[in-house]
Amino acid sequence: MQEQEITSAIKSVGKSFSATGFIGLMTNFEVLVDDMKEKASKHRVGGDESEAKSVAMATEAKKLNKLIDGARMKAKRPYLDFCNQLDSLVRPVQKVLTEIEKGEKKKCVAYRNEVLRKQRARELELRAIADKAAEKEKKQLGNLNIGAPIVKPVKQAAGKVETFAGSSASYRTVMAPKLVDISKVPAEYLLVDWQKVKAAVKGGITQIPGFDIVEEVDAQFRS
Repeated sequence: MQEQEITSAIKSVGKSFSATGFIGLMTNFEVLVDDMKEKASKHRVGGDESEAKSVAMATEAKKLNKLIDGARMKAKRPYLDFCNQLDSLVRPVQKVLTEIEKGEKKKCVAYRNEVLRKQRARELELRAIADKAAEKEKKQLGNLNIGAPIVKPVKQAAGKVETFAGSSASYRTVMAPKLVDISKVPAEYLLVDWQKVKAAVKGGITQIPGFDIVEEVDAQFRS
């Protein structure tokens, strides 16, 4: 099947579409693309003539790419319309249910964090009392070689599942980072906002600490 026949067939998609026919069409199109790929891989640009050929090859590839993408969208359109209708019915309901779940989770976590805070405060209070008693006893014992009473640390409760009238909630304490000073964060934990950097350079910024702003050639092909 020649390129002209394939492109003509692609343009007709949507007028008399059949899934089987479209799959067969794509099989033929893959053969054409493989041939184009092989020619492109062997092509080298070393002068005006070879550059012109390279531009022609790139332009043709872009044109066919747009053509096949348009055919793909035509083929998908009926199914997309149905999916969009389905999503418009389902997603609002799912959104409400998700918001309910997140809202109640937030309340429960806030409550459990407050319980944990009070528990830790009580542990510190008991520790202070025990330390004070140990110091007092040490003074009373004087120079006797008797160690102070050992205060065992309170073990952190393991994750557990609690049931409430048929519903269950699993709770466990986890370590969570809280950002307090970004200037002290090590470089390996930071990410470069490339979109912001590129937008700044495009807007005329020529100096950004940590970057070399250099001229590079870009190319665009019209199909």
